[in-house]
Amino acid sequence: MSTGFKIDFAWIPRDFGDALERLSLAGITIEAGGVTLTEVEDSEARTTRPEIYVSAFDLAMWLVANWWRLRWEADGDDLSWQMSHRMGAAGNGYLWPDVEFISGGDTVRIRARPIRLGSTHSLRFLNGVDVHIPARNFEEGVRDFVEAVVSRIRSLDSGRADDLHGAEDLSAAWRELDEAIRNLETSFARIMEARMGFDVGEADPALLRRLHEAADSAGRSAVGELAVSSGSRALADFEVLWEAVRGRSQSVSLEISPDMRSAVAQVVQENWKPWMQGVSVAALARREWSCGTGPIRTESLAELCDVPADWITESSDEARAPIPAGFRNVEGNDALNAALKKHHPTGRRFALARIIGDHLVAGEGEDLLPVTDTHTDRQRFQRAFAREFLCPFDTLREDLGNRIPDDEFMEDAALRFDVSPVLVRNVLVDNGVVGRGYLASSEVGEL
Repeated sequence: MSTGFKIDFAWIPRDFGDALERLSLAGITIEAGGVTLTEVEDSEARTTRPEIYVSAFDLAMWLVANWWRLRWEADGDDLSWQMSHRMGAAGNGYLWPDVEFISGGDTVRIRARPIRLGSTHSLRFLNGVDVHIPARNFEEGVRDFVEAVVSRIRSLDSGRADDLHGAEDLSAAWRELDEAIRNLETSFARIMEARMGFDVGEADPALLRRLHEAADSAGRSAVGELAVSSGSRALADFEVLWEAVRGRSQSVSLEISPDMRSAVAQVVQENWKPWMQGVSVAALARREWSCGTGPIRTESLAELCDVPADWITESSDEARAPIPAGFRNVEGNDALNAALKKHHPTGRRFALARIIGDHLVAGEGEDLLPVTDTHTDRQRFQRAFAREFLCPFDTLREDLGNRIPDDEFMEDAALRFDVSPVLVRNVLVDNGVVGRGYLASSEVGEL
């Protein structure tokens, strides 16, 4: 499937409305992942066409005004989120497709639904899609479109500028956004606001300064993950982890050779999808650590990590931790500390596996390894790694044979691999053995 994102358009002459409306009407075609999101069926005209007739200016203004949240905010459902992520909020009386944009960090998820625009309209949007694309492709698509609209406005005769009400607003907003993106300090603040669910300028400047200090200590990506999972409590949760939990966490030591680190880096570089990276890195880790293809018993996992087996299976005062987490600011490249937080043994095994996976790929300076229940790319990687590491799909499929993957099989497999039935179900769903409609519980249930 294509990973592109593109907004094509052709200007359309218009002889009514104000000057800006007349000069910004366009036939706009939006494509994502090889699917045309704007394809419509016009029952009155008995035609199907790829474009919609809307204001390019209004769409550009909406994209610029909501850029930080579109690019960096994860899934949500309140009105503020919908106004910032659903294209229909571009409004102004035009008929927009039911498209929403959701950030995962390094990717952007684009969801579109087929929809008929009520009984009073003859239009029906035809295509539904749910795809992830690299965030850089989304950025390029938006930038190309907005700059073309801005250029269109700038090319107009300056003598008509007074008639173009609001036109300069777009040019000024685009200049300001471009400057903010290029400024590391400003962009960090805007990203943190967006990941916490705030509009630009809504977050307390003191909070943003403290988060910047936290990022300098523990890593920008890690603090960004806390911003998504904890919202406005991100700083408080960071301080509990960094100042209280870290000092009482369990030392973990893994044997990671330079060749293994190079192999992991190559695997990550070869595939931009975090869930596929997770599966591949887990398979590599099993080979490097001679784990075979069967279950990894708790005793073997403890030996691999050089920890007491009962620490993996028994909860402790880690319950104070807001989330499971790893801490890398200890001596030795392969050493780290971990707090698993979870009470159930299978949940603790899963949390430990997620920390191991994160430790294998986290960049230099990322000394906090957060394990959250959000759906960012980093957490998708962790879950995919932990599933494949603890319950390899190929082995699970061999066990399944010609059986029907019913609840009894999943419970049996969960006992065999010492994982939760939800994890087994997710492995089967992710690999197309059962449909997603079978998934009664969310991924969070794996923890």
